[in-house]
Amino acid sequence: MEMNPLTPFETGPEFPWIPANENGWGIVVLDLRKTAFGMTAMTDNSATAESFLTFRDGSEYVGVELPISCPTYSPISCPSTPFAREGPLTIAAQMEDKWNVYHYGGRLFFTRSWTGELIHTATIDVSGDVATVISVETKDSADGYDHIVREVDFLIRAYVLERWFPHPLPPQLERSLQAVIGYSFHMHGRRGAFATYDDTLKARHPEHPS
Repeated sequence: MEMNPLTPFETGPEFPWIPANENGWGIVVLDLRKTAFGMTAMTDNSATAESFLTFRDGSEYVGVELPISCPTYSPISCPSTPFAREGPLTIAAQMEDKWNVYHYGGRLFFTRSWTGELIHTATIDVSGDVATVISVETKDSADGYDHIVREVDFLIRAYVLERWFPHPLPPQLERSLQAVIGYSFHMHGRRGAFATYDDTLKARHPEHPS
């Protein structure tokens, strides 16, 4: 049976699919606000808890090179204002915030907030009021180059610019509500309020402060 592109799987009324013409992004998204705002992230691993509470200014990542380069066929551009300074751009305020982002020397460093592990980097070019991502590197490309680039785009918009934006789902992720909820909360916690299988690089970017 052919999958309905508007509803990749059935959901209940608490997790509705929002059609492209009924949201500001212009793509089909799954509303996950119930779990994004209603679940609590915690760990019983004392080392992980200590790592989360350890402040990092991000300078330890300068000079680190990740092994995999991801082609950026679609440009990622955004306002340049946040990149006028170097250092931490966003630091997790609570365990439901899953990423920290740093900026040094025209490079962005995306790390997991619980462990400090460096997952992605991006090089940006700033021209006037616009910053453009010109390259993306990652630790692991198992989810595909396209997904990694979309994830970097999401991390910039949701974490650095603090805008509501749907996060991309890996194309190979199981088409089920349970799988999407688990993935979204693990990856993005309270920032994972909306998810999509659509190409987020083609989405509109309305000004919706989070």
